[in-house]
Order: sequence, then C-alpha cells, then structure tokens
Amino acid sequence: MRREPYQMNPNRFFVPSFLNTISENTEEGFRNIISEPSPGILTFDMLQPDFCKMLLDEVGNIENWLHETRFRIMRPNTMNAYGAVLDDFGLETMLAKLMEDFILPMSTSNEYSSCNC
Repeated sequence: MRREPYQMNPNRFFVPSFLNTISENTEEGFRNIISEPSPGILTFDMLQPDFCKMLLDEVGNIENWLHETRFRIMRPNTMNAYGAVLDDFGLETMLAKLMEDFILPMSTSNEYSSCNC
C-alpha cells in the first residue's frame, strides 16, 4: 500500500496545463485546453500518466488483498464484476478534494458547461 494516492498532491496528480487553467479560472483558459471532438463531448488533459499508473497499481494491490483474504466488496453495479468503489478503500478524502477543488469549478460555471470550443 502506498500513501501517495490517498493524499491530494496537485503537482503530482495533474498535468501543468490543467493546473494553470484551474488557477487562472478564466473562460479563455478553459477554452485553450478543451476540445470538442463531437457536439457535447468535451475533452482535456488532466491527470499525469504516473498518477494514473500509481492509482491503478493501488487498486490492483487492494484487489490482490481481497482475493487472498476472500473478502467481498461492493461493486459499482451488478453489471460490473471488476470495478471498485474507491471510497470503500479510503480514497474518499482525496476524491472529495478532487471534486471540490478541481472538477466543481469547471462544472458549475455557466461559461464552461455549454462550451462550443
């Protein structure tokens, strides 16, 4: 088990362009990083590849522990045999901070929610 995925570290988790845009919090900044490959589908770079790997490795460690101990967990839904509810593994504080400090500012602004980039 690694402690790092459980503690929000913006510089380690996010790509610099995303951090700069969140810091600026301007319509122009968001328009510069967002693309719209299809109507209503917005994409942008957000997470560092190293963080994604670290998080997937941690979920793998948890899955291995679950298998070894025969401990059963709740899956996200009945159609998902391999998914995991990350809150159940102690990641709720980090995920709440992610949502509150980084996702919410983008999703609640009228300027960005109907972007035709």
